[in-house]
Amino acid sequence: ISSSASIGVGGLLFTVPKCDKKKKDVIQHLAQKYNLVPKPVQQHTCANTFDQIKNAVHKFYLRDDVSYQLPDKRGTIVVKNDDNTKITYHKRILLNNLRESFELFIEENKGIIISRSSITDLRPPFVVPKAALAHRISNTESN
Repeated sequence: ISSSASIGVGGLLFTVPKCDKKKKDVIQHLAQKYNLVPKPVQQHTCANTFDQIKNAVHKFYLRDDVSYQLPDKRGTIVVKNDDNTKITYHKRILLNNLRESFELFIEENKGIIISRSSITDLRPPFVVPKAALAHRISNTESN
């Protein structure tokens, strides 16, 4: 072996690269492989951040200055959870349209970067835009 160093591990002979960074990476990998150094623990911050954004959007839609709850019993909706359990919620009607709600959310939460389509997708199923309610009322009045 001419210009590069060699390391013997477990009866095998490995050639170490000339570059110091690559040399360090190879040695660190071998040390972790043979349990000489503990493996680094990776923390998944992306999932935690997504859950925090999802909770912030959910709480935003449930505020009384963003949506109001229908008073009658017919204004309920059944939502199936991830574990197939059904929960009954009272419908809530958005006071503003989705664009205005998005702008209000962004204005109040400057640290959160989210698109308008994502805010719309994260809207709880029992929070209904006012346009959907007006359409339902106009159909019943015409009959």
